[in-house]
Amino acid sequence: MNYRVLRQSRLSRPCLVLAHLRLAFTQPIARYGFRSRRGAQLHESCVSFRDPGEKCGLTAMFVLRIRASVISPLRRRGVPWLVLCVLWPWCAIASGTAADDIFVGDFARDGLNGWEPIRFKGETQYRLVDEQGIIALHAQSRGTASGLLRKIKVDLTQTPVLRWRWRVDNTLQNNNERNKPGDDYPARIYVILKSGFLSLKTQSLNYVWSSHQPNGTTWPNAYTDNNQMVALRSANEPKRVWLSEQRNVRKDFKRLFGWDVTKVYAVAVMTDTDNTGQSATAWYADIRFTAD
Repeated sequence: MNYRVLRQSRLSRPCLVLAHLRLAFTQPIARYGFRSRRGAQLHESCVSFRDPGEKCGLTAMFVLRIRASVISPLRRRGVPWLVLCVLWPWCAIASGTAADDIFVGDFARDGLNGWEPIRFKGETQYRLVDEQGIIALHAQSRGTASGLLRKIKVDLTQTPVLRWRWRVDNTLQNNNERNKPGDDYPARIYVILKSGFLSLKTQSLNYVWSSHQPNGTTWPNAYTDNNQMVALRSANEPKRVWLSEQRNVRKDFKRLFGWDVTKVYAVAVMTDTDNTGQSATAWYADIRFTAD
């Protein structure tokens, strides 16, 4: 018997709990319906909380996670069961308090579910593609400015680090990004304090792929001081190559706005060329918040 069989059974709740725990404690991890600890964690994040059987499954997933990450490695090193029984409660506490990743743009798993368009001028074309084996969001702008917004509440005291991958096909020519006629970027990711994205009063961080500013440069947006720009990449970076980023959003807000931000409420991506009238192509993938 495995977890998928239990889901289809008509056992009472106590029997389901016992059956799930028996599987989680005794069966090899690969036989529990998943090929890896990662698979178990992904399933745990996706199952529904409406079905009592699924709640039993979540309990078993918790046990399975501890087995895979702590108990099994210790057993392979010859640690006696008596010692593991003493360690078990502490393992459970550690597993329960560790912050899980907050997935904002796992496009391979979720597609564009939860993302909504935001338009300024014209419409940048967004679609999902398989780019070198990575399911990514492809953006193409031809004199347009629109983006995609994901409203999601993130506790920065638990998961302050934003991670993602991106790449561009080209940067822009002869534009001064510090003034309004040049305020265009081949790729950028916003982290927003409030979901009212279109309001110039909304404070946000803009992590941008700059065409002319050196890496690490910061400046206020040309339209409003409430948006602070951070150049992470520049024109001399390799094109059509995946580059990974990580930023401590909480520290960046403190540094650029001067106050401690503990929660953000939305993330957006945008490739825009409306001011310059040029064209740009970019890809975004694996956007998530992590503990470190």
